[in-house]
Amino acid sequence: MDRWLKHTVLNSTPVAHGYDTVLWNRDRLADLIQHKFGVTVSGPTVSLPLKALGLSYQQPCSRDVAREEQEVEFFLDHKFPLSQRLAKKTSVANLA
Repeated sequence: MDRWLKHTVLNSTPVAHGYDTVLWNRDRLADLIQHKFGVTVSGPTVSLPLKALGLSYQQPCSRDVAREEQEVEFFLDHKFPLSQRLAKKTSVANLA
């Protein structure tokens, strides 16, 4: 199964297996293992043989060409920290 897993990750994309994305993730691989071998495993369990095979996480092969870097910076510097503070405040209030 390890040889099949490595071959699948290195030589095909999820699209070739019926998924709508080109990036593998642990849950997709776990689903594919279940369909191929009839063995149910969790996503985190798939990480163990991937690591042993020397495979690591992928970066996306494409980037949004319409992406505005200034908007991304503004979001990361201003909007996201506000959202984090609000979420933290809300979760603390719910614990009380």
